[in-house]
Amino acid sequence: MRAPAEPISPGQYWMMVAVSVVAGGVYVWPAYVVKAGGGDALWSLLATTGTALGIAFLQTQWAARTRAATFTQVLYRTWGKAGVWVGLVGSMAGCLLLDGCLLSLFGDMLKEFFYPFTPIWVTTLGIMSLSAWTATKSLSGVARNAQFWFPLILLSVAIVIASALPNTHHWRAALPATTLYVGPTARAALGTWFLYVNGGVTMTFSAHVRHRAQARTFPLALSAIAFQGFVLLILYVIVVGTLGPAAVSQLRWPIIYVFSLITVRSFFVKGLGAFIVITWTVAMVLYQTVHLFCGSWNLQLALRLRPEQRWAMVVAMACAVYTISILIPSDITARDLILNLVNPYDLAWVTLLTVASFIWAWVRRPKAARASRGQGSQG
Repeated sequence: MRAPAEPISPGQYWMMVAVSVVAGGVYVWPAYVVKAGGGDALWSLLATTGTALGIAFLQTQWAARTRAATFTQVLYRTWGKAGVWVGLVGSMAGCLLLDGCLLSLFGDMLKEFFYPFTPIWVTTLGIMSLSAWTATKSLSGVARNAQFWFPLILLSVAIVIASALPNTHHWRAALPATTLYVGPTARAALGTWFLYVNGGVTMTFSAHVRHRAQARTFPLALSAIAFQGFVLLILYVIVVGTLGPAAVSQLRWPIIYVFSLITVRSFFVKGLGAFIVITWTVAMVLYQTVHLFCGSWNLQLALRLRPEQRWAMVVAMACAVYTISILIPSDITARDLILNLVNPYDLAWVTLLTVASFIWAWVRRPKAARASRGQGSQG
């Protein structure tokens, strides 16, 4: 199960981890969180981000303990051949379903606000085709795409947020409640989990960071996730401070609605909506690309295929995500699948797999280390 790959820079790793979370689904947030958590919604965001940080830390340390190069190899050196397929199928099932739901929701959003006369299947097909084409490139090729586009995405988000600030007047509405209610906060926190599902990206790329020991990649992963959590915090304050909690909980696309209220009095800044849709489409393409690359690479290794055959795994995964998006009849169904199926399943599975594997890998010696010592004694 060798997986040679050219190294990527620490910055590229940071951007790939960052774009693998939040970017694909931020446009449907935070309506459910506000509805479920009420005044405790902000606490729920902090709880979810903290959980994601804790899991990412354990994952990077688990991968470093096994000295493995990809998620597939980490599973193999921890649990053996059977564990590879249990771990991969369990992790990829939730990720593929989520990616299909988010693609469907993104297509619904584009049709409602920007392209009312274009069938959804056309826009989503274009997004997945571009994502699959980019995902067939090498690790450094995907990393360079993330390195080029992610700063532009951040710049565009910053411009839009700055433009939305004049409409934000109800700052107190965004403040958290002084009394913390565990039940509503937990439900709202679970409703945010889908933004942090990344399908093993953190572990798969951690061994390929240039000039950085695998065990020392966790600050990059944690800072990327924490940064995306900070972006969510800013968006939460902007949306709730502009519309108020009651209105936010009833809107399907609260962030889009807030941005539609923006008016820029400048002769060279026009059509801000077009600017937003281009930026978010690029973000969705990058999000799907990183997930496709990570999943296809791990599948290629699990199936013992040659590197030049990985494109078949990319196409298969892209077709699966696209088919899921087409089969979802409405945005209501997509949201229900995310909130009632993907969120509880993925959080439970990732937590169980990560914690159990971390403990087991730490208690017992890595399989590779034992094997190498055994070979040395025979010599």
